[in-house]
Amino acid sequence: MKIANRLSDIINANAQENGDLFKALKGGSTNFGLVTRFDLQAFDAPELWGGLVTYPTSVTDQHIDAYHNWTNNIENYMDGSVIPFWTYLPDTDEISITVAYEDTTGLEAPPAFDQFLAIPDNTSSTMRIDTHRNLAVELELTSGYR
Repeated sequence: MKIANRLSDIINANAQENGDLFKALKGGSTNFGLVTRFDLQAFDAPELWGGLVTYPTSVTDQHIDAYHNWTNNIENYMDGSVIPFWTYLPDTDEISITVAYEDTTGLEAPPAFDQFLAIPDNTSSTMRIDTHRNLAVELELTSGYR
């Protein structure tokens, strides 16, 4: 890995040049240098299938089992994403399970999600085909909570 000798040194880090630094910068929270420019290659992206589904904590064991199976089989289906989190909902003064599901193929409810979608008793769902932007905006936290 190339090390800068002066603050004015500019080092390119990408997949072809200083790849180890590039990888460290992607996950290093700026602990490995000051990034002054990003060059990105844009591409057309189809709409995604996804959204948020909220469940009561009574189905916690089913979610843990489903997520365990999901992570053990991720190499068999890398087009999807499942992000479960237990969260406090100020409107109801309760803790609930909210799961963000997304799939990049744009297919509605692909079989890889079957175990999650079979979990009963959801209290709300925004599942739909939509844009990356709209699905990302939905992930914003309730104001004042972390």
